[in-house]
Amino acid sequence: MKKNPTGKLFKPIQSGKVAQDILSQIENAILSGDISLGERLPPARELQNIFQASRSTVREALKVLEQKGMVEIKPGSNGGTYVKAASGEKFGEGLAMLFKLGQVTIRQLFEFRELNEAMAVESAVHNATDHEILELKHLLSSLLETYAHRNENTYENFFTIEKKMHEKVISMAHNPLSKWVLEATITHTWRYLVFTWETLAIETSDKTTIMQSSLRDWEDIVGAFEDRNALYASSLIRYHLISYYRAFKNYLRKNAINETDLIEIVHKDKNKHRQDS
Repeated sequence: MKKNPTGKLFKPIQSGKVAQDILSQIENAILSGDISLGERLPPARELQNIFQASRSTVREALKVLEQKGMVEIKPGSNGGTYVKAASGEKFGEGLAMLFKLGQVTIRQLFEFRELNEAMAVESAVHNATDHEILELKHLLSSLLETYAHRNENTYENFFTIEKKMHEKVISMAHNPLSKWVLEATITHTWRYLVFTWETLAIETSDKTTIMQSSLRDWEDIVGAFEDRNALYASSLIRYHLISYYRAFKNYLRKNAINETDLIEIVHKDKNKHRQDS
């Protein structure tokens, strides 16, 4: 706690909606900075005494804070409730629900990502430090090396590195809102792309062609970052994403699968994995 000891930070609940009052007090303490990010809240028993509330009521309030993404509840003897840094996790969960409800299509997802990642890349070229650009170059070197020593596992490894490159360039814009939203869209587009490539019968020669095209794109994109050419980098990333979507659509068409069916298949597969684990 930064400013006040625990006993003075929170006040006993007198009456009314007890869980809501506990929630409000803890939330306000986090937002005001009285409780730091990463800091552990007092144990539930101590919070019971402070708020003069039942254990179930305290737990209810903490659960709501967890659902709001403000705290993380860790189990075990060394666990506890910790203040959590803001992230785009809840946006990602909301996006997944929109897909399940049929309110967002894969085409719309790709269009949104294409436009917004292009803007983020333009900003990233202006805002990136020399060290960050060097880190991007190191990722490109890893991509090149993975392709040069390709084997049966190369395809998955190659695109895992490429996903990191996309995440790297959007982080270089130094805009947390853009980063959270785009990380969620990248995760979802990645899920559909990977499922398609792993499930459908794609010839090795086609996979090689996709990797070669991706390498050329990233060599040009990294070069544009080095030259600090924002508009060129932005146009390159748009072309790169459009090419991926066209290839993705082509494989769906060859296998007589439409995008709506794919959404249902992917989410069923995801739920099955959760049940199995």
